[in-house]
Amino acid sequence: MATPGADQRSRVMRWEGIFQSAPDAAFILEGERIVAANRAAANLFGCPHEELVGLAMPELAASGRLGTLPSAEAIGDWAAHARLGEVWRLVLSGRRRDGCEFDAEFCLSALPGKERQVLLSVRKHAAGGPGVGLLADVTERKKEDERSRAREEHYRTLVNNFPDGALVLFDTDLRVMLAESAALAAGGFPKESLEGRSLAALLPALTFTMIEPNLHGAVAGQESALEVPFGGRIYNVHARPVRGPEGEVVAGMAVVQDITARKRLEDKLRYLSAHDPLTNLFNRLFFEEEMARLAKGRHFPVSIVSADVDGLKGVNDRLGHAAGDELLRQAAEVLRISFRPGDVVARIGGDEFAVLLPGASIIAGESVLARVRRNENAYSASDDRPAVHFSLGLATAEEGQSLAETLRLADSRMYRNKLERSKKP
Repeated sequence: MATPGADQRSRVMRWEGIFQSAPDAAFILEGERIVAANRAAANLFGCPHEELVGLAMPELAASGRLGTLPSAEAIGDWAAHARLGEVWRLVLSGRRRDGCEFDAEFCLSALPGKERQVLLSVRKHAAGGPGVGLLADVTERKKEDERSRAREEHYRTLVNNFPDGALVLFDTDLRVMLAESAALAAGGFPKESLEGRSLAALLPALTFTMIEPNLHGAVAGQESALEVPFGGRIYNVHARPVRGPEGEVVAGMAVVQDITARKRLEDKLRYLSAHDPLTNLFNRLFFEEEMARLAKGRHFPVSIVSADVDGLKGVNDRLGHAAGDELLRQAAEVLRISFRPGDVVARIGGDEFAVLLPGASIIAGESVLARVRRNENAYSASDDRPAVHFSLGLATAEEGQSLAETLRLADSRMYRNKLERSKKP
């Protein structure tokens, strides 16, 4: 049976083994003086541990191996607070014998009876009892903290300079966890007024109803995008999940961008691609696309009117092309008011116009020609604008007949009408 003395020696050896094997630099203090130091402490300071043992902490600081320590009075206050269970830590700069510098976190921890392992905290102990000091090399951690702060600042800079948009993080209850963007504050929504609030309470009911399925989809792991009108502008809302280290969904994210200018540009380009810039009627490309679409549809009969402005060449020769352009604009207006909103009125050449009339029979087409003549005469009766006259041709396609052939027939009848009109005095 082991004797009490043997048990005590065994415990001491076990404790000393733990102390020497600790990965962090550790030393035992009595008062301000170091009475023991482990191998990691010697490695950290780059000197034999015998040089550390016996030094007082102020002497260690005076040697240039530690930054300036707090005063003895301050350390005494720490000890008093430690006895009340409070935790105190201090980060110091250190320097090895070879001149390499490092940052270290210094903690004081009680060592009751030398039987407990070293702790990185301050524990209550008997007055005058020994304590353990632990120096953990936190240089890399401090660098990583600095890198993390730099990344966070970089992130915030990017988000706050996000063009015409914002980034919003939200939880499964669709409450705002984070809202970042200079545009939010400029729009009267400072982040402090958003974070912690429900998106349902922040947004108009109609807007929230539009985006709610996408937001719930994001926290369920789905990605989506939609365009949302709000306050006279158009926003693209890209909702997607935010995943944790294991791929689990931890939140939802909405990237909101004002796309009003882009949509207006797209609308303008779309309009220009289908319209004649001089008259604002449809252009030949759109006319041909619509004719091909009608040929495959169920809108027969389809009538086609071919119209040519009389006298344009003479106006260009006598008065210049600006006057000729004005005549074309006036002719386009006469045609515009003569046809139904669903008819396709197009300028397909210099002085040539054509109109598609879906669902219009030959009788309906002839009625439209008569309307064009009435509007032409009424428009030309005014003395304060140039007279507008057309040569017109009409043809109608029944189901199964070619619209391309129908257009050619309308053109042929238009040229015949022009020839007849030219023979009249």
